[in-house]
Amino acid sequence: QENTDILALGESPDGLAEYVYWTDWLDADQEYGAVLRRHIAGGDVEIVFTDDWLPEAITTGPNGHVYVAVGRLLRLSPDGSWIEITANDVFDPEDLEVRSNHVWWADRQEGGRLWKTPKDGLGTPELVMSGLGDVRGLAFDDAGRILWTDTSDDLVYRANADGSSVQLLVNLDDIEFGSDAEDIDCCDDSGFWYVAANRYIFRGSARGTDVSVVHEGTDDSNFRRIAIDRPAGRVLVLDPTSDEDRILSI
Repeated sequence: QENTDILALGESPDGLAEYVYWTDWLDADQEYGAVLRRHIAGGDVEIVFTDDWLPEAITTGPNGHVYVAVGRLLRLSPDGSWIEITANDVFDPEDLEVRSNHVWWADRQEGGRLWKTPKDGLGTPELVMSGLGDVRGLAFDDAGRILWTDTSDDLVYRANADGSSVQLLVNLDDIEFGSDAEDIDCCDDSGFWYVAANRYIFRGSARGTDVSVVHEGTDDSNFRRIAIDRPAGRVLVLDPTSDEDRILSI
């Protein structure tokens, strides 16, 4: 499914990763979209939320909440209820992140833009910065800096959360096998980040150096979304192959 999107990991009260979330169509005619989840240890797939649209981006937050962009930005609670947290429509978001009491998202309109809005109530989105390029993945490091991928030029950028001090962190075209940068996630306070690009997973340091391939998929792999399970020290990646969508643990 072209629009299937890995969410990240929902945490249990003890801080351990408990669920993997993703989005997909529920029917062959693509009339009903849904947020789905499965326990990290296996078991049945659960339907968390359904809508007439396919959810465009999703992420997890504190207290078991799930944030989903489906024409507007919603916060889903563990009991199945939801509230709308933006007073304006949210169009074509590429990725969502929760950080510092806000939900952040990027879109590729008007040269690439970064937005934020308070995570717990109805608010008006605030434009943080523009000129992000063909942005696809979004992440925060433990220093509170934001990182994103510009997939048109295979670039990884970093900036302060207020949009200042924009820095080109790495050009994947300068690295063997580096192309088609998609999603990005940050691992831990050491500053390492991971990028899904084509059939490769790259890891690099906070300085943009020491970039290397840590996983190579099969010939028909096309890694799209990536999520770090910090407590378990593993990387989850969405791999839509020609036959099926797979979520892999590496």
